Amino acid sequence: MSNPENHARRIAKLKDMLRPQSAYIPFEVPPLYDFLKDAWKVLEPGVPFTDGWHLEAICEHLEAVSNGQIKRLIINIPPRHSKSTLVSVIWPVWQWLKAPSTQFLCASYALSLAIGKCPTK
Repeated sequence: MSNPENHARRIAKLKDMLRPQSAYIPFEVPPLYDFLKDAWKVLEPGVPFTDGWHLEAICEHLEAVSNGQIKRLIINIPPRHSKSTLVSVIWPVWQWLKAPSTQFLCASYALSLAIGKCPTK
């Protein structure tokens, strides 16, 4: 039979084991533009991040969508400006960090693009 001291010691040990896992939960999510610059190294290793005003503008508008300030957003820029990577990969991950229950639906004219760019949780 265990005494109260052993029981308290085991409870304290369990709490210590759980603490590292729960310590990361309340953390500060950086602005989307800063997250993009940091995440680029992971998503496109070996490809240098090319900054541009358009990326900052898209991030600002996507943050407004996340905050409920914009209900509908159309982004019209030429191909090869990182629009798909930003909107379909970076933004959902950033949003999941802020609100893990958020769901996304990805669609495209081509099945390969919809499947290739749409992240899964």
